[in-house]
Amino acid sequence: MVPSLSLLLPIHNAEAILAESLCRLLEFLPDMAERFEVLIVDDGSTDSSLELADEFARRFPQVRAIGNKQRRGIAAAAQSGLAHASGDFVVVHDLTHPLSARDLQALWDLRHEEGLVSARTAPRVTPLDSGLVSRLINWGRGVEQAETQRRSTSGTQLIRRAAIAELERHPQQRGELEVAREGAAEKIRRIAPRRKSGPVLSQVNDFALGE
Repeated sequence: MVPSLSLLLPIHNAEAILAESLCRLLEFLPDMAERFEVLIVDDGSTDSSLELADEFARRFPQVRAIGNKQRRGIAAAAQSGLAHASGDFVVVHDLTHPLSARDLQALWDLRHEEGLVSARTAPRVTPLDSGLVSRLINWGRGVEQAETQRRSTSGTQLIRRAAIAELERHPQQRGELEVAREGAAEKIRRIAPRRKSGPVLSQVNDFALGE
């Protein structure tokens, strides 16, 4: 089956840029992915962002909109959206960063890469850290992402849902992941199993804590 894409857009007071961004997405997404959805998660906006998102959802079957009544932060909005996303791959994009069709296409092209768990366009300041893995493991319950980390990244990230689900079922495999930068992207991917020198549970706990 052709893999499907969920593009998740957590927003807050984005009325000024939302319509233009959605129009751009709906122009190139049909050529990029055969099966896709755009999921807008409004984080307690005080402008007309949610009403505008609802209008697009009524006009386009590929668009869905949900809203948080109170502002909880972009990371919390992303958590809400991840629980509702249905695609085989989820791309999370923060509209406070410029929307780049090139970045989205580059990430989507990685869907065929064997062993890929997650990838994002190369951050502007800090590299992808191993602590992100533990947050990705909990993507169904929410990707916890610190505000300082959010500001230091380009704002676009790809998550392979099946790989995360597999790691949830077999947490010992977290020790078989590596973080690498290749070209314009930073990736978390599976590597060949390595011989472990200590208790598995201890290693998994250390890894989850980013130690």
